[in-house]
Amino acid sequence: MPNISEDELRALNVYQEVETYAWLRLRYRITVRCLLVLATFVVRGILVSTAPEHFAYEVFLSSRVSLEYITDMIFYRTIIAVSLACLYGFALYKNHYLRSVSMIALMAAVALLWGDLQMFLLSSIDRFSPLAYTSLGLRIVAAILLALNYFDVRR
Repeated sequence: MPNISEDELRALNVYQEVETYAWLRLRYRITVRCLLVLATFVVRGILVSTAPEHFAYEVFLSSRVSLEYITDMIFYRTIIAVSLACLYGFALYKNHYLRSVSMIALMAAVALLWGDLQMFLLSSIDRFSPLAYTSLGLRIVAAILLALNYFDVRR
């Protein structure tokens, strides 16, 4: 049996992102945060899909965007979110490329948050209902949880 040092073994397993001793400690915490992020997206999706005309009226009042455009945008964002969630789940389950996937998920969440902030800033913020504020708050919570996951994986 050849003697392989710890550094050589780590170099051979470049796909494995978190060492075994740290992985056992972090896996539960990251999984719980991922489930909370998933729950925030589901709640936000339900809020927006149950009242898309209310959401469209508040956010896109000045630009006169059609309701069909809003529902298409929600549909495509959902496809992207489900794809990223599946990729993140696989990386979390296998502990392969978790740092890269965590960074991609964080970038996607921040990009969506930035898009929402632009929509809110383009509209008048004093006309917003609790639905709009709840939607934005859920997006912020999801971005914070994904950032905490990324920082845990990077350590």
